[in-house]
Amino acid sequence: MANPSPPLFSGLAKALIVFAAFVIAVAGMRAASGVLVPLMLAMFVASICAPAFFAIQRLRIPPVLAIMVLLLGLVLAALLIVVIIEVSVGGLEDKLPAYQTVVQRQFEDLVIWLKDVGTGIDEDEIRALLDWRTGFAWLRFYLAKAPAFIGQTVFVLILTAFVLLEAQSLPRKLRGIPEFSPAFWRQFDQVVADVRRYMSIKTLTSLLTAALVFLWVILLGIDFAPLLGFLAFVLNFIPVLGSVFAGIPGVALALVKHGPGAALLCGLGYVIINVAVSNIVEPRLMGRRLGLSPLVVIFSLVFWGWVFGPVGMLLSLPLTMIAKIVMEGFPESRWVAALLGGTQGHNLELPLDPSRHQALSQGASAESPERVGSDSNNTPSA
Repeated sequence: MANPSPPLFSGLAKALIVFAAFVIAVAGMRAASGVLVPLMLAMFVASICAPAFFAIQRLRIPPVLAIMVLLLGLVLAALLIVVIIEVSVGGLEDKLPAYQTVVQRQFEDLVIWLKDVGTGIDEDEIRALLDWRTGFAWLRFYLAKAPAFIGQTVFVLILTAFVLLEAQSLPRKLRGIPEFSPAFWRQFDQVVADVRRYMSIKTLTSLLTAALVFLWVILLGIDFAPLLGFLAFVLNFIPVLGSVFAGIPGVALALVKHGPGAALLCGLGYVIINVAVSNIVEPRLMGRRLGLSPLVVIFSLVFWGWVFGPVGMLLSLPLTMIAKIVMEGFPESRWVAALLGGTQGHNLELPLDPSRHQALSQGASAESPERVGSDSNNTPSA
């Protein structure tokens, strides 16, 4: 009797191959970020607009007309953003020389104070450590990129329209993939519904945060309140660090215009607003969590930010959820999905027997058209 042939690859060899494929895929995504980022932003906007899109369709409005209604709203929102950015950029360019004079004077006062308290640090070392010119150089760099941002906004809106149109047929196309069982698609439906709910609620809480920040900086008499509110809205989508990034411009403007006391008061207001919204309002609205551990949230923020830049940080949680459900669909990678999950994460019960898996897949493909249509209508799409 012939001995059974040994496996083609050992466990270690398989692990090395998977790791090499992962590295190649990440390198490819990072190299193609210029192409992928606008598409991901369009899917991000489409996921926010999807509930409104399907609600309009339930009124028996044709998909093309529903897209036009949504695009009109998006164009109005984009015009508002463009006006805020254009006015703020023009105002910043006009006030930048005055800000530089104030910052230079405050910097000299700080150097004198540090010498008086006897820190033992050389004056040249202090100036090298606290070089205020670097901050203004970065500010000018990003101000110069404002027109490009406006052009990308128009491109993203066009892509969003196509993504929403494709959302009609995408569920049926995905369910035709035989490698995934009906249990996987039930899990997929639930996770995508969770991601959509997360994006919708996060949009509402970000709007609330932006409104409170806008009112707070107006009360303190800080310049560029609309821009600070817009930054608070956008950066609130970035977990953990987004609120910190959003508070830096407001505190800096308060320091330049009104001094350290106003800067401290402004920062305290940012902290109170973000803590109240994140720890009181969001938990009441979110209800069930997305099933990611806190450590994974931090890691995904760093990883996707490294791959795609600021947009990757913005979309870190949805991207990680998508990666998690894909890995849950394969027995070989299910342990990685378990590591990504929290204590109340999603658990798939997929068949491990290949013959049973094939039978379930064939059964899913033999479902009635009415059942498939019902499932596709209930499947959330990006």
